[in-house]
Amino acid sequence: PADPQKMSVLWHTADRDGTFAVQWRQGGGKWSRPAPASSHRIAVRSIEPHRVWLAALAGLKPGTAFEYQVLEAGKPVFQATAKT
Repeated sequence: PADPQKMSVLWHTADRDGTFAVQWRQGGGKWSRPAPASSHRIAVRSIEPHRVWLAALAGLKPGTAFEYQVLEAGKPVFQATAKT
């Protein structure tokens, strides 16, 4: 079974290198340490080449909402809310 304290965040970018990470927080608390992201290059005939990135978050409280932000080179580029 899936671990309710963990979640993976995935996103797509253009086909370029980058340094991405994800931070999260619950209840308006302090942001977590950045979780590093890894990528896979997707190159198939029918679509433009691009990257799919993944960062694994751990230590989440089950059944609660949390905020997360994607960082590129240490700067926030996307923020959202999710629920475990």
